[in-house]
Amino acid sequence: MEAAVANFLSPFETAVIIEGGIWGRIWSEICQGFNIKCEIIKVEEGRRLDIEILKNKLKELDGKVKAVFATLCETSTGVVFDIEAIGKVVKDTSAILIVDAAAGLGAIDFKTDAWACDVVLTGSQKGLASSPGLGIISVSPKALKLVEKSSCLRYYFDIKKALLAKEKSDTPFTPSISLIRGLIESLKIIKREGLENIFFRNRLLSQAIREGIKALGLEIFSSSDVLTSVNIPGSIDAERLVVTLQSKYNIKIARGLGNLRGKIVRIGNIGSVDEYDILILIYSLEKVLTEMGHKFKPGEGITAVQREFSK
Repeated sequence: MEAAVANFLSPFETAVIIEGGIWGRIWSEICQGFNIKCEIIKVEEGRRLDIEILKNKLKELDGKVKAVFATLCETSTGVVFDIEAIGKVVKDTSAILIVDAAAGLGAIDFKTDAWACDVVLTGSQKGLASSPGLGIISVSPKALKLVEKSSCLRYYFDIKKALLAKEKSDTPFTPSISLIRGLIESLKIIKREGLENIFFRNRLLSQAIREGIKALGLEIFSSSDVLTSVNIPGSIDAERLVVTLQSKYNIKIARGLGNLRGKIVRIGNIGSVDEYDILILIYSLEKVLTEMGHKFKPGEGITAVQREFSK
């Protein structure tokens, strides 16, 4: 993310940032660290962007915008943004579109070139189902022209260094060979299963989670084929719920972040997750919620999940 700012903009240039949660705010914080002027479009957490607001913002700034920063899947809330629609708006301007696709790439449909995404970044650990530690970035010809003009200070995260090394089939610094080999194996697995099959599996698992959660008498805050965020009522200690699931049943779900901490929990379903994992998750949730005094009809969660898997 830092490389995606430092290599394409210069201090005091203008960027539009779509903020719908923690990761959108991180774009703003990085830009501010490089003295980039931030025009922030705030999106209510759990909601998607009204594309007309972006159109009006770019029209208002009339060619001053160097880059638009967006997030494919805002994992702090569970929302997947319509990057295709955003790309259609940005491509006819002089600005480039920079997308954080860390959570969604490889897990849901995403077309870098067809959707006019100029800079896309991801990590090795989510949709690509490999070990954490690799940052991956792609750059369009339109964005490459800005690299030569950027005056932001950088050293390790310098795309020019990477491109020069690439001409010699090398890297500018010592690469993480073991992580790269692990990623290669993950990509082979993805290729064998097929992206469309992976997208279908993630859609099925996500739908099963939602139905199971609703059967337990809980409400969905926001959801996508990547993760589901669940509203936690005041009668339930969200922190205790997360800790008990992990300590007693070896099930890991995520806390809410920022002002959603204590109000939601987040359940991921991408990578090497299967139907069995979801059944165990809902069964364990039933046990913990019962212990915490939450009222629902026992067995309804598991039944709802099984019903989805049998369709």
